[in-house]
Amino acid sequence: MTATTNFFAAQSKALGLGNLADIYATSGSKGASPKPNSMSLIGTAAAGAMAIAGNNADAKSFLDRSYQFLLDAAYTPDPAATAAGATRTYTYYNATVGLLMALTLSGNCNSF
Repeated sequence: MTATTNFFAAQSKALGLGNLADIYATSGSKGASPKPNSMSLIGTAAAGAMAIAGNNADAKSFLDRSYQFLLDAAYTPDPAATAAGATRTYTYYNATVGLLMALTLSGNCNSF
């Protein structure tokens, strides 16, 4: 968990959250045809950051910025949707997982 969180925290710090891709190779490089602004990727990575955010300042910063990203993305139209021939990054899956992760990060998701 720590290695994954540190990877995404470092990537987002260097490139910004909006440049995190939705697919990576085990080497850490972006996979083929990566999509930016993936609510599902950023949300699940932030949920992992919850485990170490108490004693890791970079993880805490990543967690806070990711939560704000999820809230912003839930109310913002997909910027790629208006470009001709663009592939949408805000799909039903990404939006649903993003919303579930926002609930988890806020503490408002029941654990039955």
